[in-house]
Amino acid sequence: MHITSTINPRTQSGADDVPVVLVTLGGRSKLLARPSTYKEMQRLVRSHYDIDAHAGLQFEVSSWDICGGQNVEITESAYPHLVALLDSVFVVVAQAGQRDRMMPSPSATPPLRGDDEIEDERTVQKDLAPDHEEDQSDRAPKVESEEEQEDQMLADNAWGEDESASVQGDDDAEEEDAPHARQVLNNEFPSHRQQAREVARKPTPKARPETARAPPAPAPAPAPAKPRAVDNRPDSSAESSQMAIAAASSDSDERFKVSVTGPGPHDKAEFMTRRGHLVSKVLNGVCKTFKLDAKRAKLMLCIPMEDEDGEVLLHEFECANDETIARSGVKPNSKLIVRVDEDEEDEGYED
Repeated sequence: MHITSTINPRTQSGADDVPVVLVTLGGRSKLLARPSTYKEMQRLVRSHYDIDAHAGLQFEVSSWDICGGQNVEITESAYPHLVALLDSVFVVVAQAGQRDRMMPSPSATPPLRGDDEIEDERTVQKDLAPDHEEDQSDRAPKVESEEEQEDQMLADNAWGEDESASVQGDDDAEEEDAPHARQVLNNEFPSHRQQAREVARKPTPKARPETARAPPAPAPAPAPAKPRAVDNRPDSSAESSQMAIAAASSDSDERFKVSVTGPGPHDKAEFMTRRGHLVSKVLNGVCKTFKLDAKRAKLMLCIPMEDEDGEVLLHEFECANDETIARSGVKPNSKLIVRVDEDEEDEGYED
């Protein structure tokens, strides 16, 4: 097969033969790999179109000049000689033991087939009809009467008066042309109308009376969510200050022990204090014990810290008199030192 795009003419297969074939059955077209044998062609078509294994298959072509615009059947003996020329194939399905061919319904006719081909198919159906007139003469009135009853029931249930009449008229015309082909076509490819008939035949379940039910109990209201504490601390320094204040306020009544060393060699003592006490209060008590002037004295907090060499050194930090013990960083068992300003003492001696 040689292919050319209808959107972009430059897209084409060229001189190379594409080993595919366009297969059409019942208005459905599929591109299949072109088989090399007739039996392989039958197997592929049955597989892709879900056709019964007992149904006969015929392959027809109409795209060659020797066909004269008509569908010509390809026999099994001619298939090996024509396989390289196959491009578009129409499939005809016939039931086992029957000579009638199953033709596509008018609604499913492929768009490539013209009106002349449909007329030719109807002519073939008329030619085949006399062979079975004797067999179908007894069944035709019965089928017609059943379809009339079903059409009437279908008109009441689904399709309406006008549409049912038009559908029934079309069916009668088709059955007059080829009644047996019409029956085979309905058995192999049921239409939407036949499916609707089957649905209409099924008994509808009776509606059960609904008993009064008590209204459902109202669901309990959800408990209100507890408000979460919002942290609006501006920076780390303010955070540490607030933490110190909170600690001092929560544990202000808790007493703990600190060690204080004075300027004299024997000035060593332990004092009990609270976190909420001011530094000035502790300093006054220490100065009374060591007999020092509280105006010139100041309290220093000693904290051991390691230097770069790993040696532990004591660093002194002055505690402001107007701050609390907790805010100054004094903790239980902390070490404090009292420093006295010597400059003011020396100036007093000079005077």
